[in-house]
Parts: sequence; C-alpha cells; structure tokens
Amino acid sequence: MNPDFKGIYAVVVTPFKEDGSFDYEASKAHLDHMIAAGVQGLCILGATGEYQSVSNKEHMEYVNEIVPYVRDRASVIVGASRERPEDVINWLRTSKPPALMQRWCCRRSTAIRHRTRSLNTTAI
Repeated sequence: MNPDFKGIYAVVVTPFKEDGSFDYEASKAHLDHMIAAGVQGLCILGATGEYQSVSNKEHMEYVNEIVPYVRDRASVIVGASRERPEDVINWLRTSKPPALMQRWCCRRSTAIRHRTRSLNTTAI
C-alpha cells in the first residue's frame, strides 16, 4: 500500500465475459501485469465507462473481489461514480473503500447540494 499516493497510477480496464459478467481471471491477470510493470497504484471501476454498465450490487462484488487481491501490492483507488448522487452516498456508507475517484453526475446543482449535506453528516 502506498499511503502517500505517489508514483504512477493506472486507471485499468474491467474485462467482461461474453455473457456480460465480470471476468475475474482476466482482471487479475491484467492487474498482475500492471503491478509487475511497476505501477504504484491502480484505479478500478474508474471513469472508463464501466460504472454506467454495472449495478450497485455488481460494483460492490467487483470491489470485494479485487481490492483484497491487490491491496498489499499496490494502492487501490475505487471509482465511485454513479449517475445519482444518492447511490454514491449509499455506496460510501457500506463499502469503506481505501480511496475514491468520483465524477459527479450532470445534475450539478443537485449533486453539489446533496454531496455537501451528505459528506457533512457521513464519516467516510
């Protein structure tokens, strides 16, 4: 783990199988390759489009499988972008990710009000 967030961080792709489920074997092989190549941190489920195509439940399942797999070898930033700010807040309350990357939705004024209110009342 790299607590100072120094070095090279890669936003990695999320491989899927033909049936649309996560390809954990391919994901782990890809992450192993990135770590062996020298990256100090990885961003999973970042802003490369996957967050729009997976449910909140699938998002949590992927995080629960992948973060422990790489945690002791590289820092992990988990993408927390969702289209609804409420989904982000609910995810944060239940997941306790090591670090986050977030893109707020297009309803900017609603997202900012909700984010400020929620983050002021929620220990992350």
